[in-house]
Amino acid sequence: MFTTIAAAGAGLFGIAHAKPAEAAAITRIPDQGQQADARPLFSGSVTHNGLVYVSGKGEHGPGDITAHTVSVLNQIEAELKKAGSSMDKVLKVNVYLHDIKDYT
Repeated sequence: MFTTIAAAGAGLFGIAHAKPAEAAAITRIPDQGQQADARPLFSGSVTHNGLVYVSGKGEHGPGDITAHTVSVLNQIEAELKKAGSSMDKVLKVNVYLHDIKDYT
């Protein structure tokens, strides 16, 4: 019983000390083209341990799926460039379609 409690306490202690180090390693990429008061509430991308994480991008204006896809890819590419990366280094992309017919 004591061993279980001690192990749980040690785990909590280790996690508590890991959080500040992880938080310091995250770099938020600001939107450099806007005034400070006009910037969005969240970063368009962040870097952590050499990886760039781009926030959700979408296109809801006029046009077909081809135009929307081009727009979103351009938005992603712009975020990657701001972070010093490129489309050549993309590891994974999640795509969510409004209409499954757009998949074919």
